[in-house]
Amino acid sequence: MLDTEMKVATCKIECGEESGTGSLITSKIVLTAYHCVAEAIESDSEVSVTFNFSSPPSVLKARVLGHDAKLDIALVELEAVCDIPPIKLSDLLPLGGNRFYSYGCPASKLTMGHRLEGAIVQTFESLKLGSDIEISIDEPISLSDYQGFSGAALVCNDVCVGVIRVSVEKTIGVISISRLRDFLNSFDIAIETNNKPSISQSLASREAFTEQFDDFISAQTGSYIFINGAHGIGKSTFCEAYSPETPSLEHFGTYSFTPRVSTKNATRLAQPQEFFNWLNMQVSMFITGTPGRIETLDYPELINKTEQLLLQLSETYSSNGKTGILFIDGLDEVERQDADTLTKFIGLLPMTLPSGVVIVLSAPNYEQFATRLGNRLNRESCISMPSLSDSAVQNFCYGALTAEHANSKTVSLICERVQGHPLYLRYLIDLVNSGTSNDELKSLPLIDGSIRKYYDLLWLKLKEDNDAVNLLAIAVRLHWGISISHFTEILNSNEQAILLGTLGRIQHLLLSPTETTIYHSSFSDFLLEKTALREQDVQLRLAEHCEKQIQKKYCLLNLIYHALKAEGTDKAQVVALCTQKWIDDCVYQGIEPDTLLEDLKGVLKAATELGSLVETVRILLLCQRIQFRYNTLFAQSADLMASALICIGKEQEALQHVSRYGQLIIPLEEALVVALKLVDSNSHETALELLGIVEKNLTEALEQVSNENGLSYKEFLNIYDLQIQQFLLKIRAGDDSSRLLLSNFQYYWMKAIDE
Repeated sequence: MLDTEMKVATCKIECGEESGTGSLITSKIVLTAYHCVAEAIESDSEVSVTFNFSSPPSVLKARVLGHDAKLDIALVELEAVCDIPPIKLSDLLPLGGNRFYSYGCPASKLTMGHRLEGAIVQTFESLKLGSDIEISIDEPISLSDYQGFSGAALVCNDVCVGVIRVSVEKTIGVISISRLRDFLNSFDIAIETNNKPSISQSLASREAFTEQFDDFISAQTGSYIFINGAHGIGKSTFCEAYSPETPSLEHFGTYSFTPRVSTKNATRLAQPQEFFNWLNMQVSMFITGTPGRIETLDYPELINKTEQLLLQLSETYSSNGKTGILFIDGLDEVERQDADTLTKFIGLLPMTLPSGVVIVLSAPNYEQFATRLGNRLNRESCISMPSLSDSAVQNFCYGALTAEHANSKTVSLICERVQGHPLYLRYLIDLVNSGTSNDELKSLPLIDGSIRKYYDLLWLKLKEDNDAVNLLAIAVRLHWGISISHFTEILNSNEQAILLGTLGRIQHLLLSPTETTIYHSSFSDFLLEKTALREQDVQLRLAEHCEKQIQKKYCLLNLIYHALKAEGTDKAQVVALCTQKWIDDCVYQGIEPDTLLEDLKGVLKAATELGSLVETVRILLLCQRIQFRYNTLFAQSADLMASALICIGKEQEALQHVSRYGQLIIPLEEALVVALKLVDSNSHETALELLGIVEKNLTEALEQVSNENGLSYKEFLNIYDLQIQQFLLKIRAGDDSSRLLLSNFQYYWMKAIDE
């Protein structure tokens, strides 16, 4: 529920000499305090309801539908259906420390209304002075007299969790929706009964660390910061989802070497050219609203232009009185794959940063990179990512455990064994949901500050089975995850026999039970380290498998990749395999342009090392041809390429030609046309993915309305119309939630225009 939704759904209740606040909870019913409408119950006084935040104010007559004097609660029915979206009610009791807000109509500000903010202090099992939620109101916006605030909704985590009541003594308290549940159910009022917080909310609940991080950043603007912490502690999640509490800070972007959805490995992402193009596009979109060009530059030029981009970014943020924060996450992943590439990548970063920008680097251990980073930062510039708090772990457990296992005893045991580590938390939750008893849970090893100790204990059992070790060594060296059925074909008979048993032991560390993708890169690192001696023979085995099973998509696309990594292969044969036909076959199978270009670079290096002039020239010409195809020809006709791919049934590949680095490279109008074609071809998931990118661009454009320069009326109407179109396309693609979003969007902007 949006803040603006809560605001417009708040109304003033007047009955006799009493006035209070109410909230629209259905199209015709308002929730308020009993004492605000007591005169109507006792002496048939008239009740009037005014939605003060409408323009012009909407005044409606109403009658008392139901009440409970002991709970000091009442329902008021309007004389006519209201077109304002109602608020959502939840019987979830808020946790102490959670933030809340509330809109009300105090007697001292009847015309303007007032917005309260504060924190939940505590909740009570039974009513105390008519309340079961204690709140603390922020001092700057507190009032000396809250008369008239009775009946206002208390909003926490985007839902109404309670109703404010002001006593005769002028004290302010809150009675929870949980306490009112039976009363509301008797009138068939909808209440969200999922009284467990969602997994994402619990895991993302790092308010204390966010505040600490904000303060740390604010004191060191124009510098480098380093976030360290154990494997799997949540660094990547924080870097991706960071939302500052401090208004002067802004999350510019996150460049991760371990993106959630990508076939690019860390070595490719760490290439200076790759990072520069990403940064150029992001800065260009931020400053001008249009994507930058893909450029190919020499390393010295990349260094100079990267510094210029950061300077431009800094000047833009500084002019707005803000500091932009750029996260670079997963340095350890690059170190593991290619230390020389990491050195080049770090060399791309300027020694000092302008005042309006902060770059935050992330890896488990700062000391591992201290020499390479040099004078860019020191130990004083490091901040450690803490474990999850007990309350966050508890909230996650209640949301993730199945109904039969979600009890306080099991949750307490999990909290005790987890010790705040997110990766281990997932492991225990999966075990409990699969039927592991509390006694069995107690026998599992504790985490002692690092996930490595758990991995070592797991390895003690795995290493006793050589076939299991071979299986894991192969799985972690695949370029990307493949189906278990395909994976089985790579294995010999002995490995196939123990496949199911071994998968059972590591299932909690796999992203999906049907694929070989490892859930977290820290476990992949651990396995690669333990099986380092198997690197060459496994890569050779994979290269041979790809050559024999060339008809399979994975084998075709990774024929060159594994052959280059296997030292035992004939490099001349590898170079010979890289032909125009192989490239065309890969393109037909939907290979990502950047993946293909990276393989070509590797083949060119191999040809050069062989000393064959003919082959080197041939590969150079091939590289030039493919770079021209993707970076010039296809980029200029991206919309036509996408349309052609949709027509021949290759809808997923269409996205590769209209979006690069997560940004559109075609106009928004053309993107909507492509999305419509995807919907018409029943490629709904692909269409929704494209529309998500479109919506992001349109939302950012609409935010300019509140800027000093704003938007012209013509520009606004054009963006407004495009946003309506994308919502309608989402609805056609099966996204029912967009119906309400469309309604709220239209309502919000119509009201904004009226005001």
